[in-house]
Amino acid sequence: MDIIVFVTTLLSRARTQKHAAQIHGYLTTGNQLPNPVLHTQLINLYAHCGFTTEALLTFESIKKHSNIITWTSLITHLSQSHKPLQALQLFSQILASTSLRPNQFTLSAVLPACSETGSIARGQQVHALARKLRLESDVFVASALLDMYAKCADMASSRKVFDEMPLRNLVSWNSLLVGFTQNKRHDMAMETFREMCAECSVCLDEVNVSSVLSACAGSGADGGLSFGRGVHASVVKVGMESVAYVRNSLIDMYNKCGCFQVAVEMFDRMRDRDVVTWNVMMMGLVHSDEAEEACKYFWAMRRDGMVPDEASFSTALHACANLATWCHGAAVHNQIFKAGLERNPCVASSLITMYAKCGCLNDAQRAFDESRDHVNVVSWTAMIAAFQQHGRVHDQSHGQTKEIYEMLAKLQELVRHEGYVADTQYAVNDVGDEECKEQRLLYHSERLALAFGLINLPENAPIRIKKNLRTCGDCHAFMKLISRIVCREIVLRDTKRFHHFFDGSCSCRDYW
Repeated sequence: MDIIVFVTTLLSRARTQKHAAQIHGYLTTGNQLPNPVLHTQLINLYAHCGFTTEALLTFESIKKHSNIITWTSLITHLSQSHKPLQALQLFSQILASTSLRPNQFTLSAVLPACSETGSIARGQQVHALARKLRLESDVFVASALLDMYAKCADMASSRKVFDEMPLRNLVSWNSLLVGFTQNKRHDMAMETFREMCAECSVCLDEVNVSSVLSACAGSGADGGLSFGRGVHASVVKVGMESVAYVRNSLIDMYNKCGCFQVAVEMFDRMRDRDVVTWNVMMMGLVHSDEAEEACKYFWAMRRDGMVPDEASFSTALHACANLATWCHGAAVHNQIFKAGLERNPCVASSLITMYAKCGCLNDAQRAFDESRDHVNVVSWTAMIAAFQQHGRVHDQSHGQTKEIYEMLAKLQELVRHEGYVADTQYAVNDVGDEECKEQRLLYHSERLALAFGLINLPENAPIRIKKNLRTCGDCHAFMKLISRIVCREIVLRDTKRFHHFFDGSCSCRDYW
């Protein structure tokens, strides 16, 4: 039997890392020249088994003999495995090569890596390359481009790519619709759904239904509820109401539109509730300021035998924080401890916020310290906000606080050289003179988190910050300047939207 046919048969039947290693050993014996086809399949097998290191080592061993298919295969795996920087590094090597030419699959594989890093600049470079290679109209490339722009909050470019597509399919419609919803362009999301339904070749699925229902829930207007009811009717008509994902989205929509009774009735009719169903019910209640009801559902969930996940605990803690009831929050904390999730960064930041809002700063500090080895920028931001809430903006109890404040002072000096003047209208009203107000602005939580990120993250890594309030205009101007001065990408998520700061500008174009 021909060796290629033989090994290809083995690879197609292999399912484990052990099988991959045995085939790899066979391929490296007998002084055989590397075969790009076989080694690409081997890399895919390692990737499928979750062994990225082995996939990379295999690739390095045959790099000189590899073709664009092998490179594309590995870039795809790295993008899907949330290793965007490694994917982008490989793509850069392709561009530097004289023997490799990226194809439509290469471009569509690297674009998700651009969006995951929040790098719209890299995405625009890939777009320019697609135009140069005359691949811009390819359905795979175009779909990946509009998805990249949407995830980088540039919906104008996303829509432009969509409008220029010669062939649109369900994936491209869904990408545009999800993009509008995620960027809180709810009216545009509903309009896109209406356009999509007018296309006779396009049908409803879980993605577009759940996305438009989320837009209806977020619209905050009677029109959203009316549109959502229309979507519900369409769902019933095509027989999708029994799909768990769709039912969860319907419950969320009715809850957030204030139709609690309808949401409860749908919830009660469900026999196969999962943890997502319970979470959606609790989140909707918290969103509608029904924190006490949300707490009741959390304990009902436990009585029902359902195991909470990190979203369940974070939502329950949010409800306890809104109620400012320490005893309820401590009881949830006990459940978190039993589940072994107290060091989860998302749960830890929710614990810190809950204790701070209940007036228990020492407990917030303890929750932070117990998760110190696992905290991220979000946890630090929560702890900093807790100190601010309790009037301790100059607290020096953390090991890196001195470094953070020194970095802030340095950043302040840098932006002043660029012409920055603090807009003190965004400072709280009860502080003293202009200098005092400017000092207060300097210690806004997003700036403290920025300083922490600059100190602790790798030199070229994007800095991601999450804020539970709308960022102020002065901080927005500050972030734009800093992104240009330090040549770093800054992604800030506030209650309104994602802000992608790069080279002195923001993706929101100063409108949020």
